[in-house]
Amino acid sequence: MIAHLTDLHIGEAGERPKGVPVRENFLGLLEEIQSIEPELLVVTGDLSLDTGSREAYRWIRGELDRSGLAYLVMGGNHDDPVMLAEEFGDAAGAESSGEGRYHRHLELGGEELLLLDIPGGTTTPGDVAWLVEALDKSERDEVLLFMHYPPIPLPVACMERHYTLRARAHLEA
Repeated sequence: MIAHLTDLHIGEAGERPKGVPVRENFLGLLEEIQSIEPELLVVTGDLSLDTGSREAYRWIRGELDRSGLAYLVMGGNHDDPVMLAEEFGDAAGAESSGEGRYHRHLELGGEELLLLDIPGGTTTPGDVAWLVEALDKSERDEVLLFMHYPPIPLPVACMERHYTLRARAHLEA
């Protein structure tokens, strides 16, 4: 079993964005996830509230490490990919497309996972080349693709207007 979280938006200590206790909510979610004992937790971006925050990343990593869960993280549009890789080490960094992206290709529990890191919200030819190569190497009919942005349009007008995956056509092929 794989657990998946996204858009944590953790701020600085004591910060409650729009009155929401995001740190407390995250700790509650970690407890719930621990209770189901997944083989892996994948966190797909926006770990940080607005922009990359070393303090927030260190706090999140500390809580993830204390949880005893195996985990991987990737950046979103509110994260700093370099800082994220520095703070999370192997849990964030992997095969680079050469464009500051940290993609992953792994097998777990009979499933094949691809983590396509698109922190800035725009696919690049290097991202697509990495994905095509990973799919070409696969001997499976199905793989699990994790990414911060939905690869297809969603019926959520606000998200499509403000946070859509740009250059989505690169992935459609």
